Amino acid sequence: MAPHAGQVIGSYEIGVLLGKGGMGEVYRARDTRLPRQVAIKFLSGSLHHDPNAAARLEQEARLASSLNHPGIVTVLDVGRWDGRPYIVMELVEGQSLANLIATGRLALHDALDVALQVAEALAYAHDAGIFHRDLKPQNVMIVGDGRAKLIDFGLGKKALPAIAADGTTLTAALTLGPVLMGTVGYLAPEQVAGREVSGAADQFALGVVLYEMLSGQRAFNADTPVQTLSSILEAEPRPLSDLRPELPAQAVAVVRRCLAKRPERRYASTHDLVSDLRDLRDDLVADSRPLTRRLSPAIATRRPARIGRVVAGVVAVAITTAAAWWTMRTPPPVDAVPPPALRQIVILPFQNITKVAEDQVFAEGLMETLASSLTQLERFDRRLRVVPASEVRGRVTTAKEANQNLGATLVISGSIQRRGSTLQMTLNLIDAAQLVQVSSRSLEMVTGQESATEDAVVDATTALLALELDPIERRALTAGGSAVPAAYQWFVQGRGYLQRFDRGPQNVDRAIDALVRAVEADPRYALAHAALGEAYWRKYEVDRRSSWIETATRHGERALAIDNRLAPIHVTLALIARGRGRYEEAVTFAQRALELDPVSSEAFRELGRAYE
Repeated sequence: MAPHAGQVIGSYEIGVLLGKGGMGEVYRARDTRLPRQVAIKFLSGSLHHDPNAAARLEQEARLASSLNHPGIVTVLDVGRWDGRPYIVMELVEGQSLANLIATGRLALHDALDVALQVAEALAYAHDAGIFHRDLKPQNVMIVGDGRAKLIDFGLGKKALPAIAADGTTLTAALTLGPVLMGTVGYLAPEQVAGREVSGAADQFALGVVLYEMLSGQRAFNADTPVQTLSSILEAEPRPLSDLRPELPAQAVAVVRRCLAKRPERRYASTHDLVSDLRDLRDDLVADSRPLTRRLSPAIATRRPARIGRVVAGVVAVAITTAAAWWTMRTPPPVDAVPPPALRQIVILPFQNITKVAEDQVFAEGLMETLASSLTQLERFDRRLRVVPASEVRGRVTTAKEANQNLGATLVISGSIQRRGSTLQMTLNLIDAAQLVQVSSRSLEMVTGQESATEDAVVDATTALLALELDPIERRALTAGGSAVPAAYQWFVQGRGYLQRFDRGPQNVDRAIDALVRAVEADPRYALAHAALGEAYWRKYEVDRRSSWIETATRHGERALAIDNRLAPIHVTLALIARGRGRYEEAVTFAQRALELDPVSSEAFRELGRAYE
């Protein structure tokens, strides 16, 4: 039996039926205890005897109620009526994004505005360890003032096998394989393949949604569900630039990166996706010519608030500083004479030949630590530029891609291979323009022996580049490091796990374990203490235990006491201060980092976030 208008269930007076979905019916209702309108979602009458369906509705309530974000619908209450479970939510009045897309493609600014709001909500959920896993236009509501609201966490991270629904939603096993949950056309390749899902799957779905908003077409939409799934795994959607040639290349690049088949080629963190979308949208404020039509008067008037005079002055200074840095960092115009022998270096991800899991993490950490060390040389040689590892990771894997996408003139590639207690490392220097190998170096890192020190790695890399370093330059490369072999190896492994912090809380725990071992092996390892401070802060972001803040701060301050001349330490302290809402303190730390390392991309990022 369905509820009817005027019926009182618990403390809620039922109103009109708002809609039906695959597993539920949603009604408008009046809360008799408080003067407010709410929405009540009942499990469909045909399903209330299905324990999996009931569990899924309860899962949606549990996950959504744990999140408190303006871009996520708020769950207010749960209950049962006539054997049917229900959840009570805030009433979101507006229309679904699917209805808006059905009227035609959206203007670029409107599409970016909606995508940015959804990405911010997803980033918040991902910080809490929750993945939506069923993002689609039907699950995004646009309310009257232009705000986007993310609904329906029924297939959230810990969801049970889903129940049968309509023809567009796969909720059962294909043959006897893994259970496939989500909506055909919006599933990430790893979902289709039945592999472990992370926040990168939500990024893929958002890329599909953004593609649809901009083009008015589905990115993956074959004749049958099975063919659609096959296209997600094997085919690329029609290029957006073909459908809308007027779109800026940056917008096309964001969509393309979200739609990468491999999760590691998408954004390392959904916060980075948020940053790209915000930058792209805000760039359009000065030139917001409509490309097709405006979404609605409400959204058309949604623009970033005007900045007050004081903040505007601060931002002006930041822009001036950034402009000077950018002039230094970027190649000159084509009609200018370039500096002689300009070398833009990209360090590619290291190959793990023996496929040992721990070595893979070490390889990822090695890429980051080498790039960070070599960046220090930019202070002494203006002809040398090192692309940050964060710009390389997930974007390029070959020398050709590094040359085409990042302007690399030199590429360092490498591999590691485990042989018993020995880890053999090979480094190759490649001329990225000619695609020829220039030189090669190899070294063996034996656990517990002096050959495994950081100095050995730095020596091999500088020899590869034919760099002759004076004592000051050499100290800059190894500052804050360790001469203890075990400490260095644990540090590199810990950095590798920290790169994966957004792929699950277990990686944060593994990073902490490795970095604790590093500082135990060398208590005066400044960079390891700083990394440990960052790891404990990520731990706080996962479970919100205030004690982790104190631990993170303690390790950051310990690193500062050991050596206050290292920019990464000040960056870590800026990150923690910003997370605690101490924005002026964060600005001070970030500015100090830039004084020590004027080309630190991480310091610029923290300074920008603190100003924001």
